Amino acid sequence: MTVTLVSSWAFSPWRLEAATTAAAYLMSIGVDELDVVRADLDMRYVRENPRPAVDALLARVRSLPGYPQPPATWADLGSYAASAAQTADAWLASGCHWAQGYSGPGSGADHLTMALLRHRGVIPLWTAHLTGTLSHTDDGRRLGARVGADPMRSAAREALTTRPPSDLVSDWLAALIAAHADMIVVASEHLRDHFLALPSVQPYRDRVADRVRVWSRPGVAAPSDGPSDRSSDPARSARETRHLVVTTRVDAERLPSLVPVLTAYGLLSAHDREQVQLRVLTNDPTGAAIQLRRSELEGLVSVEADASPVVSAERAAQGDFALVVDRPAPEGLGYALGDLPELADHAACGTAVILLCPQDSPLSRYDVAHHLPAGNVSAALALLRRLAGST
Repeated sequence: MTVTLVSSWAFSPWRLEAATTAAAYLMSIGVDELDVVRADLDMRYVRENPRPAVDALLARVRSLPGYPQPPATWADLGSYAASAAQTADAWLASGCHWAQGYSGPGSGADHLTMALLRHRGVIPLWTAHLTGTLSHTDDGRRLGARVGADPMRSAAREALTTRPPSDLVSDWLAALIAAHADMIVVASEHLRDHFLALPSVQPYRDRVADRVRVWSRPGVAAPSDGPSDRSSDPARSARETRHLVVTTRVDAERLPSLVPVLTAYGLLSAHDREQVQLRVLTNDPTGAAIQLRRSELEGLVSVEADASPVVSAERAAQGDFALVVDRPAPEGLGYALGDLPELADHAACGTAVILLCPQDSPLSRYDVAHHLPAGNVSAALALLRRLAGST
């Protein structure tokens, strides 16, 4: 039985798509056992329920306190990576050995950790997983953090044959991945092309060009064996009322993208809001509740905890439409370069989808029931009124 060493800021049991995607990838390649270093996210995110299947593969686990957000500054990246590497060294000293290493898509700190461990020969192979750009945060802000003059910089520079073209943290992370990753898993062709075009990757392009693999998380099937029993949903119990139910699943970073739809919903007449009921599933219920108060929609829009991708997909299937909100567009790029695994979740459940994304995004050509341009209150209002009139 082989063991895989995992450094993944976002990992089971906390409900984040980065954690779900990391677990799905590891299980898709048939890992036997996992030693995992992750962040302790109890203060920020809900835990998955039911227990994620990947938990059965966990052998040793260390949850690092003090990182409720993905490390972004060089100091925080270095602190996290140092703690993760120290954990790996302690496990190594106790007799652990690993067939491979894996860094999850939730934070650049995991890639820094694994690059240093790969350079030192602690792991013989390393897979780096990317679902977004290294130069932006999950909410789309450009990362301007620079590499500081400290021991971690010296360790990173020693691991590189060529100094990166700038002191931006994102340039150093990209160079370390290109120089040491044996496999780079990316969420889309657009993200692959973006990564390979980075100036910091060019000195290693011959090495890395054929090591990039496009992979998307497969959809999850609804827990029931047959079609969803929509009558079991309280919001659908009176089918004869002809109310439509629109369910949206948004994490903390995508909540702001939902605001134009909430604004449009607030502009509906009381009669139309009775005809179209809006339900929000989120791993940040507190943040969603705050946003509803700001939008004066308390009591008009329901909020539920996003328990797991399986359960949330089933909840959406009990209604009429799933409103899928694209990831925030990275500053300067126009649209997100990653994928949206929940589209596959809803396809597996046979749920009609309303897709909200920028008009120039490749997702705007995706085959769904309805498209909504991001940030457009008028378009959202028109669609909601049309749905209300169809009941």
